Amino acid sequence: TVELADIETLLRLGLEQSRPLLLSVLQTFSPAALPDFIRALISWSVRGLISGGIGGGVAEAAFCTAAVNVRARRATNVREVLDHLSPIVPNDSTFLRDFAVKRVSNTRLLRYYLAALEKFEQGLSSPLSISRDDEVSYQVLRIVPRRADAAEWPLFEPSELGQWALRIGNGVLISRDDSLPFAEGWRVAQRSLAGSAVLRTRALAGVTDWSPDEVTIRQQHLAEIAVQVWPRFDS
Repeated sequence: TVELADIETLLRLGLEQSRPLLLSVLQTFSPAALPDFIRALISWSVRGLISGGIGGGVAEAAFCTAAVNVRARRATNVREVLDHLSPIVPNDSTFLRDFAVKRVSNTRLLRYYLAALEKFEQGLSSPLSISRDDEVSYQVLRIVPRRADAAEWPLFEPSELGQWALRIGNGVLISRDDSLPFAEGWRVAQRSLAGSAVLRTRALAGVTDWSPDEVTIRQQHLAEIAVQVWPRFDS
């Protein structure tokens, strides 16, 4: 059975190009095969969003070709559908590389990525599926804010602050009950993080200084997890 969280996650990603394929699969795949396909489509969508290969005419053509082959019963499972989408679904090395440097301006997408990574690190099943209830239990804060005062963040080049603010590694999840002022530099942020109800956010309070190196290291770690959270479903 397809879980509601799977559907909510897919809708959250908002990729209209995949709808013809989804409709074809819903019409032709057995009910037992649908959960694996929906989760694969979530993974493929995230990989495309991170690596930039999911938009435009090439992606739309690939999804339409896959849909035609599903309707014609030439693609009858996840692996065979991936054969037709392979040009637009990054492999593990490409996805890891791109995730490690990705900047995300859409706060809702950033919250989803961080929530899925958190779910994986907690050892929970189906980490790529985040229900609406789970989503709204968190808010996202960027340690370096988008409109940062350069004087409060001396380890960052002033001209690059805006770019570092958007990095995935600069984002943290906090509980709705947390109140974390981040606008006054790392010392204030550090004290606030220590009081967070989110365990892995609270752990960051042990970081001595927030710097480009810390963002890079954290995001590289998240990228290595991301390959597992959003697999390519090659097998």
